[in-house]
Amino acid sequence: MALANLAGLALEENRPADAEIDARKALEKLGDAGQWMRDLIQLIVGDAQVAAGKLDESKNTFAEIR
Repeated sequence: MALANLAGLALEENRPADAEIDARKALEKLGDAGQWMRDLIQLIVGDAQVAAGKLDESKNTFAEIR
């Protein structure tokens, strides 16, 4: 959860590349934990991609959220 928090903070500080990296690391460590947490972190990844101008990637990321 700490990595997800760092990702959110990086996004707020306009550091989308760091936010995406931290959010993806959080997803890796999350494993099979609750789907709601995975979806929340995926939202951070998608938001970071939008902020970085990666619109096609963000569309795919948002589509993966259940």
